[in-house]
Amino acid sequence: MRVALTTVLMVGKGMRRAPHLERYLKGKGWDSQVEASIGQALSMIENLRFDLILSCVKLEHSAKLQLISSLVETGSSLFFSMALEYGC
Repeated sequence: MRVALTTVLMVGKGMRRAPHLERYLKGKGWDSQVEASIGQALSMIENLRFDLILSCVKLEHSAKLQLISSLVETGSSLFFSMALEYGC
């Protein structure tokens, strides 16, 4: 069974420079949220369900590991790290 992706969390300081991506996703019916703080993102992941999590490549290695670990523990469906620092 295929599940439609509807919620996305964009994590990292560089994601603040991706307003075009956020508008595009909203136009496609996605509920998107941007969080610069890794701590806040981890809290959101703990309390909410996200289908897709996009993260800046510039996140520190330890922050990436925390993010991946939190996804495994919560059952989120996908973690995708992509170079979005330039506002794709």
